[in-house]
Amino acid sequence: MYILSERVTKPIILLSRKVKLVGMGNFDVDLYSDRQDEFGVLYNGIRKMMKDLQNYIERSSMAKAQQKVAQYGALKSQINPHFLANVLESIQMKAIINGQREIGEMVGMVGRLFRIHIQTGKITVTLREEFEHVRLYVKIQQLRFGG
Repeated sequence: MYILSERVTKPIILLSRKVKLVGMGNFDVDLYSDRQDEFGVLYNGIRKMMKDLQNYIERSSMAKAQQKVAQYGALKSQINPHFLANVLESIQMKAIINGQREIGEMVGMVGRLFRIHIQTGKITVTLREEFEHVRLYVKIQQLRFGG
């Protein structure tokens, strides 16, 4: 019974615990075995599957990240910011020509606000730029809600 326990039962329990850890996402489990019997085959097979799974997860994660970058690039190229800013300026002029000065002024401010956003692709902005941004935003809100 002792030999059966040491050579069969304990290795099965140990392997079972290690496989459960791998199943919970812990890939730092040591699955090395120098045994040449069926247990050695199991350890080596599970270790290979674990490495293959890790490689698959890494490749899948990289592919998803690349897909997100590609989607962002496609979306960004579809919305040409300068085109939109120019359209807003055209709407502003049309509104002013048709006597809708308040609408023209509001659209013009939205266009300037938009241009600030597309021109500041930098991480930090000056206090002057931030102040201009806030001033335009507040003015748009005043026109929107009156006073």
